[in-house]
Amino acid sequence: MSSTETIVEQMDAAQAEAQAQHDKVDRDLQHVLTSVLPTWKGDAAREYEQAERAAADAKRAKIEAELTTTKRKLYREAVAALTAEEEAHEAAIYAALLGDGPQGVEQWREADHRRPFVEEDVARIPMTEIPKRYRLALDSKDVVGAFLWRRYGEQRIHDAIAEQAKAGNFSPDLHMLLAEMQALTGDKISPKLKAEAKRLDRLDSELKRRNPDLTREAVAAKYGIRTH
Repeated sequence: MSSTETIVEQMDAAQAEAQAQHDKVDRDLQHVLTSVLPTWKGDAAREYEQAERAAADAKRAKIEAELTTTKRKLYREAVAALTAEEEAHEAAIYAALLGDGPQGVEQWREADHRRPFVEEDVARIPMTEIPKRYRLALDSKDVVGAFLWRRYGEQRIHDAIAEQAKAGNFSPDLHMLLAEMQALTGDKISPKLKAEAKRLDRLDSELKRRNPDLTREAVAAKYGIRTH
């Protein structure tokens, strides 16, 4: 189990513990309303019920606040861990594809000559155009061009993903672009690396669903907790 998966499990455990605490608050309140409240009469009964309900709401709010703090901390750790795993995976892919790049002195000289022009194009064009340029180089059997577009195109996309990750965000569009680039490599990627890519995509999706700042409103609505 990877460090990212371990942290995701910790987030789920924290959620389950908070749910158990919410359930206890509900059971305790139900006990008060069904067993204790009937022993009170008139205005005193109404005031007692209001006080108990308010106390239960305060307990729920505290539970949710503590859960959010815990999940935010774990979420940041998970984002950092997943980013490191993605970087290691990208490095492994690059190493695997290097053997399909320029071969011999002449092709490497050509690559060195064309590199600054491809880098300039990669930085200039919209990111959505990068996979198209890479595909064009592949279709035209341009080994050097394909190598350069793959290297610097994926680097730009990966840098954008890393920048979003540092801010605690995920960008599905960027991940889709990266997946499109990787899909174009076809059989050049080993089954093991392809399986790793699927695992990382699954983790990405699971982590996005656990983003505490996206789920907090839904949980608050469930328990009637004010968030403002």
